[in-house]
Amino acid sequence: MSKKCNLLLETRSSVVTLANDGHSTRYIQKLLKIPQSTMSDAIRRFKCTGTNKNRKRTGRPSKISKAEDKSIILSYKRNKRLTAQEVTSNFNAVHNKAISERTVRRCLKTVGLKNSCSKTSSKSNKSEKKTSMGSNTFKLERYRLTKCIAGGRI
Repeated sequence: MSKKCNLLLETRSSVVTLANDGHSTRYIQKLLKIPQSTMSDAIRRFKCTGTNKNRKRTGRPSKISKAEDKSIILSYKRNKRLTAQEVTSNFNAVHNKAISERTVRRCLKTVGLKNSCSKTSSKSNKSEKKTSMGSNTFKLERYRLTKCIAGGRI
C-alpha cells in the first residue's frame, strides 16, 4: 500500500460543498478527477471534525530547534573542513546540549550540504609516490616503451 497524499485544502472544501449541495459522488468524482475513496475520506473527516485542515502528524519531536539547526549550518559553512564530529563537539560546548554526529549529518543533509571528513592529502609523500610501481610517471614510461617495441624502433 502506498503512502497517502493530502488533498489540497481547496479541493477538500469543494468536495464537501458539492456533497452538501446534494451532488452525487460519481458527479463529484468526475468533476474533480479524484478517487472515490479519497472523496469519501474528505467528507467523513469534515463530518467528524468540522474542519478541512490536515491532521497533526505523529512522530518523534526534533532534538534541536530551528535556530539551533541554523547555527549548525552556519558553523559548517564558515569552515567546510570541519568534520561532523568537530561540528558536534562545538555545538555541544556552545549550547550545553548533547547531540550526536548523526543529528549534525541529518541537519546538513536536509539543506543539501554534504559533511564528508576532510582527509589530509598524501602530497607530502611525493618522493614515495614517484618511486612506487603504480605512479603515473612509471606507467607513462612503460607505455612509451611498449609503443617503441611494437613500432620496431628498439
